[in-house]
Amino acid sequence: MKKLLLTLILLSIVPTILALSSLGTFEQDKNLELLQVCDNCSAVNLTTVQLPNSSILNINTSMSEVELTYNYTFTGTDLVGLYIYTTCGDPDGVITCESIDFQITTTGDNVDLSNIIIVIVFLVLCVSFLYLSSIFEADKWMIKTSFILFAILMAVLAVNSARIIASQSTDLTTMGVTGFILTIAVLSFMFLYILIHATVQAFKQLKHKEEIRWNV
Repeated sequence: MKKLLLTLILLSIVPTILALSSLGTFEQDKNLELLQVCDNCSAVNLTTVQLPNSSILNINTSMSEVELTYNYTFTGTDLVGLYIYTTCGDPDGVITCESIDFQITTTGDNVDLSNIIIVIVFLVLCVSFLYLSSIFEADKWMIKTSFILFAILMAVLAVNSARIIASQSTDLTTMGVTGFILTIAVLSFMFLYILIHATVQAFKQLKHKEEIRWNV
């Protein structure tokens, strides 16, 4: 009796899960085939598409049928974020509507936890290299500069990875690009400062060697 009850519960849940399925993740500004499957519908209409900015496009157009699959070519993927489209069909003569979502990102890649971990690793390496550079005195300027350059490289990789993650959202994309530009500007200034500092230290070392040679 318990097994039968559990089976009935699962059967009642499965259609809901299928109705809320996701089409996947796709690249921005690319045409996309919106799909729906119905084995006993006379027709399926695409009624609406909800955009990431919450505005709704009223389509109300019949989807093309290929055997049991219905499709519609959607061209409005210029916004980054979550889209939700609704289709209505008549399985067994009963009007039924379902909503399916899909993601649009700048690259078409789906960012997961591993991408966030990569950013954290780059940041940890950046801090580690900066700490190692602070250990050495000014007379070890070559080693000190090398660690600082490695830290800058890790910072650039971290910011670029964060920018890719931000591409899943329109607002975050704008923030990510702005942050990337600012970071590049700051890192360029740091690199210029390091270059000037290294040049000064090199001249000091040469001058010191010349003084020692003349004293001898």
